[in-house]
Amino acid sequence: MDALNNLMYGFGIALEPINIAYVFAGVFAGTIIGMLPGLGPISALALMIPITFAMEPSSGLILMAGVYYGAIFGGSTSSILLNAPGVAGTVATSFDGYPMAKQGMAGKALAIAAYASFIGGTVSVIFLMLVAPLLSKVAVSFGPAEYFALMVLGLTAVVSLSDKSLVKGLIAAVVGVMISIVGIDTQTGTERFTFNSIQLLDGIDFLVVALGIFALAEVFYMLLRGGGGKEAPRNAIGSLKLSGSEVKKIAGPISRSSVLGFFTGVLPGAGATIGSFLGYSMEKRLAKDGDTFGQGNIKGVAAPEAANNAACTGSFVPLLTLGVPGSGTTAVLLGALLVMGVTPGPMMLEQRPDVFWGVIASMYIGNIFLLVLNLPLIPL
Repeated sequence: MDALNNLMYGFGIALEPINIAYVFAGVFAGTIIGMLPGLGPISALALMIPITFAMEPSSGLILMAGVYYGAIFGGSTSSILLNAPGVAGTVATSFDGYPMAKQGMAGKALAIAAYASFIGGTVSVIFLMLVAPLLSKVAVSFGPAEYFALMVLGLTAVVSLSDKSLVKGLIAAVVGVMISIVGIDTQTGTERFTFNSIQLLDGIDFLVVALGIFALAEVFYMLLRGGGGKEAPRNAIGSLKLSGSEVKKIAGPISRSSVLGFFTGVLPGAGATIGSFLGYSMEKRLAKDGDTFGQGNIKGVAAPEAANNAACTGSFVPLLTLGVPGSGTTAVLLGALLVMGVTPGPMMLEQRPDVFWGVIASMYIGNIFLLVLNLPLIPL
């Protein structure tokens, strides 16, 4: 009952005319950003920090969150039509989406992606509403041992989920720890790795690291890919309608991948990309026609799209309740919140319920906006 009352409080904030406008602007801009190959939400959010600086924290986070899950929602378009994923989280969608487009079923593939994204996003918002407050209550009792275990879990997850290269994951985790311990130790006042430099006494600012590393990574990624994608197929878009048998085929994959994606997003360092690949590989193993994945199987479009949108929302759980970013994009969001004077963590529900519940309620509205926006635009 408390969750329902809090959600109603959140809707009171999200349904303010100005915040509805921010939700729409965020998801619309996010959709466009997601459709453009190589231009991900991280760079967009980094550029938006100066814009949201003077805004109310709840409105600022509503706008930026809309851009984030809007980009994941819209990234499937270029994956299906061009075989050039708009964002990293939609790479798995192209495995079956692009073959469907070449077979003249681009409209059906885009419709399945839209429905799966909507369901995955909505299911994960419900989980976020139920899980986040419980985790926050537990986190209040965290001591040094629990936080140490949490950090070990986060670093272990980063290393274990780093594609196929364990060495790269270990290197990234070690470099991250080395950067984080520069400066004066808050417990003992001891200088660590400052090299007698006054500029390093305060450590290396998290916002600078987040914006620099993630924004540069996006730039290098685009440079390595050469910027372009393949020419769009010239086949007809085809019908957008799904038959009863097709709906039954994708119902299971969407349900399973929504749950899997959410809990993948909750893991610090995971995010939508890993969630989409896990959803795709799980369905390929479970499906009786798993050998047809990669040839235009509709389950291969539904599963990663449900998983990546669920993981996107799931990454807000550690961000809002523990102050630990669940993905690269939420790392930038964490920096934005700190700039706006909001400290995410266990006490956020008590100190800033307007931000917490306002953002959750806005996600329900944003997912509806995305579905209404994307379905009519498929023929275009």
